Amino acid sequence: MPNLTNSSNKIILPFKNRNFRCLWLSNMFTVNGQTAQMTLLAWFILEETNSSFLVALIGTFSFAPSFMFGTLGGYLADKVNRRTLLVIVQFVTVLSTVIFMILFFQDLIESWYVYMVVFIAGFSWALEFSSRRAINHDLFGDSLVTSAIALDGFGMQFSRMLAPAVTGILISLLSIEGSYFIIPLFYFLSLFCIFLIKFDENIKIKSIDDQIDSFNILKVIKNIFNDIVLGVKYVNNHKRIKSVILITVFMNLLFYPYLQIVPVIARDVLLVDADLMGFLLAAAGVGGLIGSIFLAGFGPDYKFKGRIYICGSLLGTFALLLFAFSESYILSVILMLLIGVGASGFGVMQTTIVMILSDKERRGIALGIVTVAIGCLPFGFLFTGIIATIRTPSFSLGLNAVICSILIILISISTRSLWDKIERHNKS
Repeated sequence: MPNLTNSSNKIILPFKNRNFRCLWLSNMFTVNGQTAQMTLLAWFILEETNSSFLVALIGTFSFAPSFMFGTLGGYLADKVNRRTLLVIVQFVTVLSTVIFMILFFQDLIESWYVYMVVFIAGFSWALEFSSRRAINHDLFGDSLVTSAIALDGFGMQFSRMLAPAVTGILISLLSIEGSYFIIPLFYFLSLFCIFLIKFDENIKIKSIDDQIDSFNILKVIKNIFNDIVLGVKYVNNHKRIKSVILITVFMNLLFYPYLQIVPVIARDVLLVDADLMGFLLAAAGVGGLIGSIFLAGFGPDYKFKGRIYICGSLLGTFALLLFAFSESYILSVILMLLIGVGASGFGVMQTTIVMILSDKERRGIALGIVTVAIGCLPFGFLFTGIIATIRTPSFSLGLNAVICSILIILISISTRSLWDKIERHNKS
């Protein structure tokens, strides 16, 4: 347990760093944009097609790039100026959402446009995720990285609370088309915050520049591939890192697909409109806020991060199982709160453990493999969407929760060292 007398200092200490404040705001605005876009477009597709499968397909296209390009993003995090990378990919996202907004206002949108714009946003996130996480360790090292990641998680959970609620209200007050303006606005604010970040020279990594300057593109591609292969082997040889990534795979295959099914359950099971649907999704964000605030108080003295990771994951899956068969809106809100609390323990410790156990020169690629594991989510959306179509959305979430819980328990039993202290000098 954290020392309560020191927790408040540990929570606010990372905020004294200007670069962290800018990065924190940028991350928060990006997740606001992602969450608002997925919420709005899920409701749009549901209203247009009345298909649970096509709603789930939005999540598939949004997270498929993480699976496809996550290791590339991790490689780039180790090899290029991370701030420059964030600027480029964020600009692409802003441009794509502005174009989509114009088409939306002109009533020129077709269904495949929806999947294209979320794919572009997902591609940007796949390339920048490792850099965003690695920058936290650049700024604070092992000593405050848990607090930094927890505060980052706090901002992300706040965004996941705020964005669905605001989006649902805007849809009710305006229209789906009239509400889309908020998405490019969020992404633009994220880009602006990145411009405010100023790094010391020792954080800039430019080893890839010399390769590119040689104009030997084939050599560059070969070196990238070889480094990625070495990174995969490196992670595979670390039992605890490998276990963390396996749990991440299963959580994204079976737990997080609930995000795209909630709008269907809200409308067809709980019988509520878009605004209450937004508040239902926001409840998970509130739970995440509560969990992240608590975790931010854990300083370097607390070493049993794996226990929080496993217990948070199981809390989330157990709450999801109960949510799947709830027909009460109030009970569903409470269960979504618990889902958020559990997800915060999973999400914060996921990258914290990997960053602490991995070597500096392999940290980016290790986080890139975490991104690939997160990228398994599209397959989860497809599986969940198919089961929801064959049976019911509630049945699909319940089945996912049971399978995921069993797999997490089996991994935690087979890797008992994950329950031990997490320290850099003990990487086995």
